[in-house]
Amino acid sequence: MNSGRFLGTSALIALLLAAAPGAYAVETSCVLSELGDLSGATRVVIDPFPGWAKGASAERMKEIIDRINRTLIGDLEPARQIKITLVRPHDARADSISSFQIFLAWPPKDEQDLEATLSHEYGHALFKRNMERYAPAWKQWNALTEKERMTGPRPAAPPGLYRSTDYEELLADTLAVIEADDPKAMAKALKPMEGNFGRDFTVNLSVKEFAKRRASTATELLSTPEKTDPHHTLNPVRSFIWNQYLSKPENKPYYGKILSTLYRVSAEDMLKQAKESELPVRRGNWLKKFNKRLIKKLKKALKDFE
Repeated sequence: MNSGRFLGTSALIALLLAAAPGAYAVETSCVLSELGDLSGATRVVIDPFPGWAKGASAERMKEIIDRINRTLIGDLEPARQIKITLVRPHDARADSISSFQIFLAWPPKDEQDLEATLSHEYGHALFKRNMERYAPAWKQWNALTEKERMTGPRPAAPPGLYRSTDYEELLADTLAVIEADDPKAMAKALKPMEGNFGRDFTVNLSVKEFAKRRASTATELLSTPEKTDPHHTLNPVRSFIWNQYLSKPENKPYYGKILSTLYRVSAEDMLKQAKESELPVRRGNWLKKFNKRLIKKLKKALKDFE
């Protein structure tokens, strides 16, 4: 589940989930920049493959996105459009997002897997969409197709782009956890080797323990600071968010406020760091400082929910 760069596919015949339940129209996929603002709604376009179970499955995906937009994102702006491309589980693009195109492994393992995976990837789209409120250059960048970004000519990268992945993964994991109402949602959706290393929000991983820990996996998640996987960089923050806020039943009605505050704190921190250095400097005790800094800011911003 990552925000890796893939070349966008050519326009394909897709099933558009219309507003009326069970009503679907065949439509050629659109480029985001042609859509404009759809009054807060998210247009969902699905690229199917032969033999997929349409109908109920398509409606279920739209329900997940609609529920997130209605109840879980606070004052964040919904994505204008997302395109869900269904791929086989062995496809290298499975469970990833490129721009506003989600590549979803199909069929999912179960209903919970669908919820966690789709919510996580939609979290990436929310992050990019809402950066437009902080830096106008993001709007122009978001309007580009992946091919345009890779081949150019293209505008300069918006501020914070090269620092965004760590923050995106944190927001996306948090959205998946609150949508599924399960702190282990991401860990269950992933292979045990990856999922149990902090993306289970109940692990209670302190900054000190995390900074010293070394993963014994083939991907060497923490073998050196430079190789830290952005999916895991902010694992202590995940533990902090669960322990301080999401684990408390009285905060459940305020999940949207908590998520949107997490986004605001992350975006502002990202842009501040980008002013000092557009490229992240990953040496010394940067990992410990990064987690401590963000936890301190969240603690101040979310003091009403402790």
